[in-house]
Amino acid sequence: MRRRFFCKIGPAVALLAVPLDTSGRVAQDHALDSGIFQIQRGATVIGREEFAIRRGRRVGAAFGFTVSARAAYPPARPTLRITSLIEFGPDSQPATGQIELADGEAKRLLVAVEPRRVTVRTITPSEESARQYPATGRTLIVDEALVSSFAFLPRGGVGPIAVIEPQALRRQVVELVDRGLDQTAVGRRTETLRHFTLGSGDEARHLWYDEQGRLQKLVVPATEVTAFRTDPENR
Repeated sequence: MRRRFFCKIGPAVALLAVPLDTSGRVAQDHALDSGIFQIQRGATVIGREEFAIRRGRRVGAAFGFTVSARAAYPPARPTLRITSLIEFGPDSQPATGQIELADGEAKRLLVAVEPRRVTVRTITPSEESARQYPATGRTLIVDEALVSSFAFLPRGGVGPIAVIEPQALRRQVVELVDRGLDQTAVGRRTETLRHFTLGSGDEARHLWYDEQGRLQKLVVPATEVTAFRTDPENR
C-alpha cells in the first residue's frame, strides 16, 4: 500500500552518511545554498527538514552538484527520520540518489540514472528488489516527504519532466509550467516569487523560487501540505 505524503509511521533511525556538523545537523559550510524548511498540514507543524547544495560529487566526478538533506516528522520526538543524498551532473540532471527511511524496519532506496534507463533498488533487512524505467529527457528524483527534492529545477525551463518516485515505484511524465511572478505568504512574511507548477490538478506541486533560483515554498493541495523556508538569511 502506498504511503501518503507525510503520514505517521513507526520509530526509525536513518543510516545514510549525510555530511553533518558536530550538533548532528546537515553541514552547511561552503554550500551553494542551505537552509531549513518548516512543513505544515494546515496550521499544524508536522515536520522539519535541513538541506544543503554543494559543488561536486562524492566519487569519480569532479563536476556537478550534491543535495543532502535530513528530515524529521514531527520535529519533536520524531517517529519518522529520513536522510537523502542526490548527486547531479553538470547539466543539473540527477545521476544517483540514496534515500533512507523506515516504517518498522530500515529501508534504503538507491537510484541510478543511466543514458537509457533508470534503476531503482529497494533494500530492507529481509529482501532486495529492483525495478527499471526508461530514461527519456529531463528527470527528477522525488520523495514525497523531502522538500529538497525540488531544491532546484532541471535545466531547460518549462516542459515535460520524468518524475521518478522510488518509494511509490512510479515514473510519470508531467509538465513544468511557469506561472510567472506571484505574491505569496512565506511563513509570516509576503514575498514576490516565481511560481511554477509541476503536474496538474490537486496532485500538482506548487513551487516558488526567489530571483537567485532558491526554493522558498512548496504547496501540495492533494495533501494540504505547505513547506516554507525559516532559516534566518531567508527571512
